[in-house]
Amino acid sequence: METRPMLEEIIKRLIDRDSIRTAAITGDPDHLPLPGEGDVDLFLFCRKVPDAATRKSLYGSVLPLCDEGTIDFFESVLWGTGDRLVMGGVEVFLMYFRWDTTLAYVNTLSEGRDIKRLSDGFYPTGRLYSLLTMRPYFDKDRELAALQQRLSRYPEMLRTALLAYHQNELDNTENFDRAVLRKEVLLFHMAFEMQLDSFLQALFALNRRYFSSRKRTLQLMKDFSLLPPSCEERLLAIFPLAADPETIGQAADAWHALVEDLRILISAKG
Repeated sequence: METRPMLEEIIKRLIDRDSIRTAAITGDPDHLPLPGEGDVDLFLFCRKVPDAATRKSLYGSVLPLCDEGTIDFFESVLWGTGDRLVMGGVEVFLMYFRWDTTLAYVNTLSEGRDIKRLSDGFYPTGRLYSLLTMRPYFDKDRELAALQQRLSRYPEMLRTALLAYHQNELDNTENFDRAVLRKEVLLFHMAFEMQLDSFLQALFALNRRYFSSRKRTLQLMKDFSLLPPSCEERLLAIFPLAADPETIGQAADAWHALVEDLRILISAKG
């Protein structure tokens, strides 16, 4: 059985559950991924998260039709209470959150707190991006609509905190400089990766855009009004230079110039 009708049947069952107030999907609900193309993240915001037995019963006759089904697949502050159902060869993660917990997390980030990327690669601003762009199947109290309206204006306290933090991170060039001195390509790439991450997060914050991941980064940057001159071309030119011990110094010079141009922009527009 295909993914869409199975998912839509579950949505019909979820909407009748009073404690589940909003169901929304990241991505386009009209174009679900095919097997091998990706997974489906279904965010379910609740007054109270249903227990495992209740959630299993909500999936009803769909559950036996799934290729696989695991209730309580994960439990996480950031990813909620998660069930994993494989429908038509596509992984579907049903992630249950309390609305009050979600709003508290949004408030924390909006105030510029807990902004660091986590060790597993999770960007806190990525959650704000997901909340802003997710598409609802239902939103009984229009709480998601209200939150999206709020997030459409980038929080200034968050922007200020991100710009300050990542400028400080860009100042930390010890490993970067050591790699250039020793002409060590792998050490350079490790240090450059950390620098690049801060550069991109600062650039997105400067343009009041939520940084979610490296996906489509260059495409998104094309719409930015605040960019160092020829930013994309200069950035991409660094990578081949950084692959050769004899041109690492040129890569470093190009990078330092790009960072300096970003600093000038932040000083003028931040």
